Amino acid sequence: QATSTTVVTIVGGPFAYTGSAITPATVSVTGANLSLTPAPVYADNILAGTATASYTYPGDANHTGSTDSKTFTIGQATTTITATGTTSLTYTGSVQGPATATVVGSTGTVTYSYSGTGATSYQASATQPTDAGTYQVIATVAADANFFGATSDPLAFTIAQATSTTVVTIVGGPFAYT
Repeated sequence: QATSTTVVTIVGGPFAYTGSAITPATVSVTGANLSLTPAPVYADNILAGTATASYTYPGDANHTGSTDSKTFTIGQATTTITATGTTSLTYTGSVQGPATATVVGSTGTVTYSYSGTGATSYQASATQPTDAGTYQVIATVAADANFFGATSDPLAFTIAQATSTTVVTIVGGPFAYT
């Protein structure tokens, strides 16, 4: 029997997680009067991490078998995050401000950072502000196994002064000059 040679080649890259199988390999099996291009066999080629493409040619009456295997890396994909919520509020005496975000990608924990100027300076707090003023919130999502983390652009919001009501009440009467 003549020898056969199996070669697995990884084409392209770098590769990032897509949620679908990443299939960048080609296979060639060569030998005396032998030229094949079979489909590779993949392992771990969906999630971020190390994947493998391989092929084993079993041989035939005229050729011995051969095998080859190559690894490739699937990297984390990009995440986008946008801070969302009501941006025009009125003072209530309670904490308030946008505290939601739209995330495309990571399933990591979302945190918020508030800053701005109210009755007092309000710098980089995880707690929403209470006082009337002009603020901004930045949402951040942590990375997960398949996606990078991300930080949103600042979302500006205001807490307007609440209206006050003054009532003068006259008690008693009639009144005489004293």
